[in-house]
Amino acid sequence: MAEAEQKGVGFHLRVRLALLAIVAVSLVAYYAPARSIPGLLVIATFAAFGLAQYALGRTYGRPVFWAGVFSTLEAGLLIAVILTPITFPANWPPQMQLRLPTVFYLFIYVAGTALSYSPRLVVWTGAVTIAIWGLGHEVMLRLPGTISIHGSLVDKPGLSPTGSLELYLDPHYVSDAAWRTQTVLLALLTAVLAAVVARSRSLLRRQVTDHLGRASLARYFSPNVVDALASAGRRAWRRAATRWLCSSPTSGDSLVSAKRSDPRPRSSC
Repeated sequence: MAEAEQKGVGFHLRVRLALLAIVAVSLVAYYAPARSIPGLLVIATFAAFGLAQYALGRTYGRPVFWAGVFSTLEAGLLIAVILTPITFPANWPPQMQLRLPTVFYLFIYVAGTALSYSPRLVVWTGAVTIAIWGLGHEVMLRLPGTISIHGSLVDKPGLSPTGSLELYLDPHYVSDAAWRTQTVLLALLTAVLAAVVARSRSLLRRQVTDHLGRASLARYFSPNVVDALASAGRRAWRRAATRWLCSSPTSGDSLVSAKRSDPRPRSSC
């Protein structure tokens, strides 16, 4: 599994660099240079973080640990960029940042950790992203002039539909309901991805175990017998192999001789 995680982190890096290149091209193609340069600097920083964590994992081992360390820095940087009005006119309130679709980058960032083949990294990155996003939301609530209510605007007692719309369109409005929805969706995405990665690891472990079992049986039985036992199912061929070893005098003699020549411990009938 350690080798699979190392390869997963490398694959994650390659996919990240490819996606960052696509985002960089889109920034250059669709935005003016004054607005695209800050984004390109952020992209370069993310690429440097990815290369640094991969190099540290290759040099000192524990690639998932280094990926987790850098995920904290990356999530903080990403949320800071989302909440900082670096591309808005100077007279626009910073609360308008929450109206932009850049929040979807949080979901892409968390989803990318599934490529690392480590459920621990998926859970850690999702938890860190949720925590820092909550901290960023709290900072936006405390900005001067922020308007917000706890709950949904539509369900606010004493507020007419027209009043709700005017409040929502206010450039200083910060939606508490939107933040809660984003937090729940991030938590659900993290849970689903962690379950998928854990399931994939379980299947890989089972395949390795079955391969080793077939290789052990092939030492005492013909390939046709091994294939027949394997085709009967994982549990079935193990039970059949155990009965065969216990009941067949020939196989028992070969097993005894194999035990004498092989000092490794084996299970007895």
